[in-house]
Order: sequence, then C-alpha cells, then structure tokens
Amino acid sequence: MNAKLIFRVIVIVLVTLGLTALVAAQAQPAAPIKAAPVDELGESGSPAANKSEIEPNNDTSDADWLVLGDVIAGKIDSPGDVDYYALATPSGYLELMADIDAQMNGSPLDAKICLLKGDGVTVQTCSDDSNGVDPMVWGAIWWTEGPAYLRVKAYDANVGGNAYTYRLAVYRPLLVSPAKGGTVAGIQFQAADVLSHYDFADGTEKWMLFFDASDVDITKNVAVLHADPGYTTKIVLGLSATQSMWIGTDGVHPVTPYDSIAFQYGATESSSGSLGPNTVGYFEFFYNYKPEGLTAAGEKIDALADWFDFSTTGAAKFPANGLKTQDEDIVFAAYAAGYLELDGSLIPGLAAEDVVGADEGDGDLYYLTIKGSGRIDGRTFTEKDIFVVDSATNHVVAPYLYWHGPDHHFNYNIDAIDVVN
Repeated sequence: MNAKLIFRVIVIVLVTLGLTALVAAQAQPAAPIKAAPVDELGESGSPAANKSEIEPNNDTSDADWLVLGDVIAGKIDSPGDVDYYALATPSGYLELMADIDAQMNGSPLDAKICLLKGDGVTVQTCSDDSNGVDPMVWGAIWWTEGPAYLRVKAYDANVGGNAYTYRLAVYRPLLVSPAKGGTVAGIQFQAADVLSHYDFADGTEKWMLFFDASDVDITKNVAVLHADPGYTTKIVLGLSATQSMWIGTDGVHPVTPYDSIAFQYGATESSSGSLGPNTVGYFEFFYNYKPEGLTAAGEKIDALADWFDFSTTGAAKFPANGLKTQDEDIVFAAYAAGYLELDGSLIPGLAAEDVVGADEGDGDLYYLTIKGSGRIDGRTFTEKDIFVVDSATNHVVAPYLYWHGPDHHFNYNIDAIDVVN
C-alpha cells in the first residue's frame, strides 16, 4: 500500500469518526432501447437471464457462482427456501449492484436480499424495499473479506412454490446526475436525482432512479457525486446552492456548495435503508471546506473524483500550503492543504474548460465531463459526454469517448458522474 493510499485511508477514518447523523430521509442517432418495461417506481425492466439457479444453493458452501453482468433466473421453491450466490473479489474490492426483479415481472414474491462478507454471516447491507416493489442492494466487499455472497429469500418465510420466481442481476452501473429534469426510458427525474445505467450483454439497457432526492427532501441541484461503497455504505453528494437540511444531532443545518454530505443507506437485518426508486436513509456532514479557508466564489466544489479529490467552480487557493488551482484541475485536499492530482492546464485544450464531472479510474486515469463543449487534445467533447484523460501523459486516452448520453437516449447535460472502476 503506497503512502498516498495510506494517507487517504487515514483521512477517511478521521472524518468518519467525526461525523454526526440524524435519520431523515449534441445528439446522435441511437438504436431503440431493447424491450425493457418500466415499472411505476422508476426502474426499467430486467434483461433476459443468461443463467439459471442450480439447487441446492441454500448455504454458502453450495452457492451458485456469478460474475458481474450475469442475470440469473431463480425461484423460492418452498417456504423457508434461501438461495445463495457468490462472486469472487479481485485485488482491492468488488463493487456491485444486486437488483431483484420479481413483482415487476408478475411474480408474487416479496423478496429480501442481503450482501454478505466472506464468512457468509456478516451483513454488509440488506434491502427488502418495504416501501416499494423489488429490492436492490449497492455495496462492496474487500478482497480480504471475500468472496462476496448474496442471500435471497422471501420476506415472509411461509411462502414459496413454482410461482415465486425472480430475476437477479449483478452489475456495476454508471451513475449520472443530470443538470435538469427530464425523462429517459420512461423514467422521470429531476436535477437533484442520480440515475444508474448499464448495458447488458444481450443488448438490453437498464436505467434506474438510483437516488431519488425527493424521497429525502433534497430540493437543490446535486452537482457533486461520489458513490464508491468500498469503505462504507454511503454515497457522498454536494449541492449547487445552499439548502437547510436535517443533519447532525442538533437539528437543521445549512448545507452549502462548500460542503460534501454523506447519505447513509446501509441497512442491517432489522433496520431500514435503501437506494433506488425508494430512497431511504439519513445524512451526515462528510467534509466542510469553508472553515479551512475555501470561501471565495470560485472555491465551491464542482466535481468529486474520490472522497477528497475534487474540482472547484473557479480559481482556488489552499491556505495551508498556498496551492493555487483552476476549474480544470483536480486536487486532493483535506485539512486546508492540497496537492494536484490532475493539472488540467497541461492537457491540450482543457485549460479553457470547466470540469463539472469527474471520477478517478485505474492508475493515472480520470473520467471527466466539461461544461458546454470544447476541443480537448484534438477531440470535441460536450456536456453530454464522459471522456478519459491520463494525468501521467497529459493526453486524452483510449477509449477516448467513454460514454455519450444521446447514444443511450439521455439527451441532457451531465452535472456529476461516478464511473465503473
């Protein structure tokens, strides 16, 4: 583990220990989206299964093995039946969404799903989607804690039989927050929401309302997003304008564009919490840069590439070490000090642009979205695009254009991103 990673882990631990919480709650032709009905709750339907459940799988020792992108057809055969599935954890950690479709496909099954660590007992997160139709979990298991197990059962242990079928999809989707409200694949969304998108091997696209801001009373535009669940069951958000919210044990606090807030969605066997079309959880302050001297108009957080790697809306200066950055840069900063992760001025054309969406990839790679449109390193990108740059070579690199929204019927500007890593 290198020094940079060690420092990041230390910072995350320190910040986590200090948190307080309160429960709250340009267009190109695109092929038609393959048959995927949309339920009334903001989720396009599941793709065809590429695998079938193999019984017995009622224990971790008999678990059916899956890989990301699999869609398995399963069934609760009889009352009390429990199905286990396993996924290998690579170096680092396995990050996944496990999405059950049952009632939306006509099954009477009210399912419950849990993500378990390698001991097959310790729960990372669970969901029975008590406020909706079918459950979904979003989480990660570290390689030292793996493999990852998924446990599926009926919420009511007294039901089961041939009719109690389900489809389980395991995947790691792209997350985008739009700059304004609209509709994609029949799903309505607002600027404060976060959407997930994934292309399955059979050509089916799946969209979901991943974070429904209206469920938890966010009314301002979500302009910052980091949804890596590798450390905790939380996602980190930032707002484009100040909003008073229930955060902390003493009640309402103003959340400003200089703040990042964490939405804690994790649920245990007995507690409620979920992402998806029925968003349930609570908020914490994650980090506030204003007390550390980031107070100028250009020093608002504009994009979050990692927990503490961010881009600002304009020019910024970090008081502890005097570092100066611009809106095309990405800086790692905590406790008033910062250092450049990505010097955008060194990438041809990027100095003239404003980075509004960012995520850190493998090695020295960064996924970026810019405001408006611009010519970057000989290629034209717009605010509907996600492209890839290398901070070591200071060039746009393969696959160059990672994602173009209109190819997926998403004809909206992007405000924040979280990409498969």
